[in-house]
Amino acid sequence: VNSHKFLKIIFGIGLFVILCLGGLAYRHIKNLNETTKLVQHTYEVNMELEKMLSRLHYAEANQRGFILSGDSLFLQSFELRADNIIGNLARLRELTKDNATQQKNLDTLSFNVVNRINLLTETMEVAISKDINSSAFKTLFIENKSHEEQIRSKISEMIVLENNLLHQRKSEKNKVLDITPFLLYSILILTLLLLLIAYAKINNDINALKATNEELELFKNLNKQAEIISKQGTWVWYTEENRSEYSDNLYRLLGEEPQSFKAGRDTFLTYVHEDDKANLLEQIEKMEHDMALPFVNFRIIDKKGNTKHLKSYGELVTTAEGDKQLIGTTIDITEEIKNLETIEQRNKELERNNKELSTFNYVASHDLQEPLRKIQTFISRLESRDKDNLSEKGKLDIEKIKSLSSRMRLLIDDLLQYSRTTSKAHDEFVVTNMNMLLDHTKDEVFNSAEGYNIQITSDDLPNMKVVPFQIQQLFTNLLNNSIKYRKKGEDAIIHITYNEVRSTSIDVLKNSRFKYHHHISFKDNGIGFDQIYAERIFDLFKRLHSKNEYSGTGIGLAICKKIVENHNGTIIASGQINVGSTFDIYLPYRKHT
Repeated sequence: VNSHKFLKIIFGIGLFVILCLGGLAYRHIKNLNETTKLVQHTYEVNMELEKMLSRLHYAEANQRGFILSGDSLFLQSFELRADNIIGNLARLRELTKDNATQQKNLDTLSFNVVNRINLLTETMEVAISKDINSSAFKTLFIENKSHEEQIRSKISEMIVLENNLLHQRKSEKNKVLDITPFLLYSILILTLLLLLIAYAKINNDINALKATNEELELFKNLNKQAEIISKQGTWVWYTEENRSEYSDNLYRLLGEEPQSFKAGRDTFLTYVHEDDKANLLEQIEKMEHDMALPFVNFRIIDKKGNTKHLKSYGELVTTAEGDKQLIGTTIDITEEIKNLETIEQRNKELERNNKELSTFNYVASHDLQEPLRKIQTFISRLESRDKDNLSEKGKLDIEKIKSLSSRMRLLIDDLLQYSRTTSKAHDEFVVTNMNMLLDHTKDEVFNSAEGYNIQITSDDLPNMKVVPFQIQQLFTNLLNNSIKYRKKGEDAIIHITYNEVRSTSIDVLKNSRFKYHHHISFKDNGIGFDQIYAERIFDLFKRLHSKNEYSGTGIGLAICKKIVENHNGTIIASGQINVGSTFDIYLPYRKHT
């Protein structure tokens, strides 16, 4: 009875019986449709007769309107009505072609209608050419009345005939309805549809079940591979049955073959490290009570004696049948623990490096500068005391010593500045008036560059959350750079512009996690540089010109880059030889809308 073949036989027999009954009902329905069409045909004939009579009335009204007012609009409407009436006659001719009596009536009606239209037209022509009180007009008017009565009479006769036909056809329709087993046929059709739907549903369910089983098998295999790759295993605790199941890879995490022992709490605890066993047992007891297992870390010792760090998590789920199960995941985090230990070790190394850097700062600011100051002092004394006793070569050597010591002091100062910029851990970001910082920088630059012709224009800058002294150092270095590398014999012209940009509109910012950036641009008319050096100029101690051409240590722009990076920003340089340089600064921010 439950076989698929037997089910198909039953459905086939039922389908045959229903089709036989449906054929019988179809014959009656066909007769009913024919009768319905005849009834509809009678309605259409009556409708056309009513339309034609109505249009004759409108034509007469338009005639009177034209005669009384002489307005051509009435004449146009009259002609339109006349055309419509002729159309009605043609449709009636077509509708009554199978009815000889009505065809004969239609011949008489057509003759009277055409004469009536002609008389109406002739009456209007007489009214135009003669007075409406003329005998000709009165004669035509009386003749119009005669034809009007004949038309009404003939239309009424045709309507009565059609009504008789309508009554007869309705009777035939009701008779067909009475004998048509419509209700039985509908029930049979509905039964057929239900049987077909039921069959299709059963068949689809079988196919879907098969496909689902295949997908589950595939998912099972994929899940096994994923567990192996991610070094994790899964487990299920059936709370009502107090029974557990482990995935194959959970056995592998313990160093055992899959399904090599019965899953359970006591067996699992034998692999747990002695120092972690009490805590894990406490968490399992809470899990059995609270039906949840928060993240818990513990160590195990596998079959080979290797110590592993594991992390487990579990939560309660309820199946569609209402059964409660606690499902969980256990992950091997040994590599993660080792990485954390490595990070801690490197943090300690970084801390040592920071201490060494602090020591270097102290040495640079005290131990190195102290002998340098003494060298400069003794050279100054020697020059003031024994200048006249020195040979020309000796005087030249003293000048070289002074120049080298000044360069040494400048190099130490720049290194200190770069070191302070790199150590940003204690710097605080505060909302800052950027225009004030820029104004202070301009004053500082103008005071230190006396004798140079400098023109600086700048846009209004918004307040930004920055490290103020670092940004002022950035502005100072960029302005000094433009002044240093100005063209000889020309004014140094510097334009500072600002605009807000979307990160997606700038190539170098497309991968930024910030949606908006402040864009500050420094553009000058100096000697410029070849674009192939656009990245090199930011490297520490990198110079495009010799120290004899332009003074400097090669640290200034490196400090600029480090300051911008401290603000999670980007700085880009572009230039053309003998045209000028442009430095574009992009500082990210979160826009509040």
